[in-house]
Amino acid sequence: MNIVKRTILKETFEKSFDIDQFRRFTKQFFNEPEMLKNVRKIGIWREYDNYIVSYHNIAKYVDVNKSKLIVLAVELKKNTSIDRARSMQRNFVSKVLDENNLDSAIVAFYTKDQSSWRLSFVKLDYSFTEKGINLELTPAKRYSYLLGENEPNHTAQAQLLPIFENDKTNPTIVEIENAFSVEKVTKEFFAKYKDKYLDLKEHLQNNDGFRKETKNLGFEIEKFSEQFAKKTMGQLAFLYFLQKKGWLGVRLTPQDRKLTESEYLDLFEKQDDAHKSILKKMFKRTKDGSKILDTKALHELNDHQATLLSDCFLGTIYDIPWGTGNK
Repeated sequence: MNIVKRTILKETFEKSFDIDQFRRFTKQFFNEPEMLKNVRKIGIWREYDNYIVSYHNIAKYVDVNKSKLIVLAVELKKNTSIDRARSMQRNFVSKVLDENNLDSAIVAFYTKDQSSWRLSFVKLDYSFTEKGINLELTPAKRYSYLLGENEPNHTAQAQLLPIFENDKTNPTIVEIENAFSVEKVTKEFFAKYKDKYLDLKEHLQNNDGFRKETKNLGFEIEKFSEQFAKKTMGQLAFLYFLQKKGWLGVRLTPQDRKLTESEYLDLFEKQDDAHKSILKKMFKRTKDGSKILDTKALHELNDHQATLLSDCFLGTIYDIPWGTGNK
């Protein structure tokens, strides 16, 4: 176990992007890279001007098969569509590779003052078709890791650590691509997921309370335990997804359910008749003149009324962005 390299990996992946730290990581990841001058390039091709601020050429690397790779750090502009931006980012890297006669790239995509950043592997693949040579790029989603503060990146560290710790052999581009591929991770995940599902199914089949309730409902224990286990595992996976995205624990109304009289009036006067009506219904006056959200009435709301209530708080200090919940 190489403690020094593990520390470098953790400090790089578990913090917001830092160009100097990324250079240290690059130097250790490849045993013999050609480290390039730390020059910030702002001459961006016009078609990418709305997406990219600048970029750094960090290092170049040639493996034993003479495949050539470059390491880049690309600063992105804020407030761009994620899907559209990803496509443009890969096309930008493709142009860098094509114009410099390179085969692949490891790219750190980051935005200034944001805690999360993305490490991607991009490779040019050429195939021959009836119309000539066709250029293909590695898919962005399958070859990227989301890193930074509060981002769960155990998988990224586990995938890249074997290459990172190997001081004796220089990695090939194929080995690097495999480390970025999610296919291996996906197979491992579903193998463990299946084991947990089978454990739960077996537990249910042997549980007296579950067996009794199943018989009362007129169901077959074997079939119902299978359906119940599948549904439960699916719900747990969905909750994990919400937690990973930071979508759990995001509030839209005041945490103590209270508004001062002036806060309530300021909120009330900005609404149309329908939204004013729902505020009147949901907030009750207290002895000190403040307004408090009626929890009993809250539980009796239908979907339309709940939407009206939540709309009242959009754009206020209580409108907390998605993704800021506990992860």
